Amino acid sequence: MARQKLKLKDAALNELRAAFEGRTLGHAIIDVQPYYCDPQMLRERAYRIGDIQEIFDTARRVEHFARRMMPALKQFWVAHVTPRTMTRSGPVASEDRKITDAERNRLAINELRNSVFSRGGQGAVGKPGFDAFNNTDFKQQIERAGVNTLLLSGFYADKCVLETAQSAVKYGLKTYVVEDLTRPFVPSDTLYRDVLDHAGVVRVSSATVRQAQMDTWRGPLTRAAVLRILSSMFRIFIVIQPF
Repeated sequence: MARQKLKLKDAALNELRAAFEGRTLGHAIIDVQPYYCDPQMLRERAYRIGDIQEIFDTARRVEHFARRMMPALKQFWVAHVTPRTMTRSGPVASEDRKITDAERNRLAINELRNSVFSRGGQGAVGKPGFDAFNNTDFKQQIERAGVNTLLLSGFYADKCVLETAQSAVKYGLKTYVVEDLTRPFVPSDTLYRDVLDHAGVVRVSSATVRQAQMDTWRGPLTRAAVLRILSSMFRIFIVIQPF
C-alpha cells in the first residue's frame, strides 16, 4: 500500500511539473465566500465549535495558497450567486424583494468578479448549483485560458468540489483535489474520497503542488525559457547601443 501511494505521488508530481512548465495548470477555488464561513449558519447545522474553527482555518489556508501561487497558477474563483449565499447578512432584505432574481444574481456576479480581479484571479464563475460547470461558462473560461490540468480547493469536498471534479474529468481535464484545502460538509464523511478515486480524480496535498512548482524552477531551463531570456537580452542590447 505504501509503495502504491508513493507511485501515485510520483505520477502526480510528474503531471503537475509538466503543467507548470507548459503553463496549463488552473486552480478553481470553490465557495470560499462569507455565507459558507458564517458561524450562525454552521451552528444551525449542528457543527461543533472545533469543526467551525477548522472551516475558518481551511479558508485561510486556501487564501494563503492562492496568493502564494498567484504568478504560477491560472486561478478561478467560483461561488454560488443566489441571493441567500451572496448577501453578507443572510437572506435578502424585504425592501430588495422587488428586484427580480435574474437582476439580483447579475449584481451578485458583478460583485464576485470585482472581488476576484482585485485578488489577482484569472476568472470568476457564478454557479447556481453544486457543479461549477453546470449552467455556467466555466468550461469556456478554462479553454480560453489554455488549462488542461485543474486543481480544486474550497467548500465542500463532498458536495460542490466533488461534483465539479466529476465534471472536470468528464470534460477531459486532469483533475486534482487538494485535500488540505477543502473540507466535507459532514465532518465525519469520508465516502466522497472513494467517489473521487472511482471517477479518476487524484487527491494531493498543497505541499505536493508546491514541490512540483519548486522542481520546475530548479530543473533545467526549457527551450522556450532560454529563447525568452535571449530575446530580453537582445532588446536591452539594442536599447543601450549608442547612435
